[in-house]
Amino acid sequence: MQQAPSAAYLGFERTVLVRKGEFGQERLFLDPQSGFPLKLDREEPHYLWGQVHVEFVWSLWQQSGSAFVPTAAARVVDRFKEITRTLSSFEFLDRGQAPDFTIPAGSEPGNPTPLFLQPLPPQKIAVSEDFFLASNPGYTEGFALLDGKVYIFDATQGEARAKQDLELIHAAFPGRHPFVLVVSDLAWPHIAGVRFWVAQGATVVSHRTSRDFLARVIDRRWTRASGELEKRRNQVKFSFVPVDRELMLAGGKVRILAIPGTENEGAVMAYLKDQHFLWACDCIQDVTRPAVNTREVWQAAQKAGISPQQVAAMHIPITEWGKVEELMRK
Repeated sequence: MQQAPSAAYLGFERTVLVRKGEFGQERLFLDPQSGFPLKLDREEPHYLWGQVHVEFVWSLWQQSGSAFVPTAAARVVDRFKEITRTLSSFEFLDRGQAPDFTIPAGSEPGNPTPLFLQPLPPQKIAVSEDFFLASNPGYTEGFALLDGKVYIFDATQGEARAKQDLELIHAAFPGRHPFVLVVSDLAWPHIAGVRFWVAQGATVVSHRTSRDFLARVIDRRWTRASGELEKRRNQVKFSFVPVDRELMLAGGKVRILAIPGTENEGAVMAYLKDQHFLWACDCIQDVTRPAVNTREVWQAAQKAGISPQQVAAMHIPITEWGKVEELMRK
């Protein structure tokens, strides 16, 4: 660790030490009078934002004997307090009573990416000649070729997953086709592939309230990694089609429906008329017991006058709609 030029933090000049960390340079800010560490400052890669500015902040120091301990800590990401922790009391243990933190010899570090975000090769699941699902342990998505356009139902897990989906599309639907991406909701893992499809010229269809946030995702400049969007940024135009209550696509073959309710506010689902199939995005997560979000999907389907034969979602397999009806009677 080396000393760097001092820098201002919280209105005062601080002593700064630098080192090379896991993701590059890390800066430790110290109070020059007490020597207390105030924050560790670094940049981290991020699957949605490309890179984020992260600060680990310590405060509210308390003394116990000759030692001082911070009783409040926070992880601040792009100026937003993502995680906070506080201590009401603490005590010191003799070294012999403390747990062993020795890393076993030969241990390999695990994959830091959670399984649900790992773009493992998806399995193709045919529904009809012009509609299939693609599923891996993290997420299921849907793809349909209708009236010469490829409709993509959600883009999860980032660019690596989207490239695999594109290969499945080319194999299933040879030739060049315009893309229409239906974004069902704004959960970050659910939209991690949006930038890739926008780079491919896809028109984005989503709830009207989603536009501003999706624009932020697309406008974000990635500096740690490039990706297809950064390579084509000068040629890319964000084309957005809003959904208020309902939107007909492909001459009525696809109905995009808003899902009213407290659990699914701002989310949409898609009904494929010819396949009698409902894409329920992430709004049905369990078909073994009733849930508020499942009921809101069911109510939205009833209000729209649709009677699917099958339903699937990001985290449930193809399921007979009768199963959902049965849950609603409980």
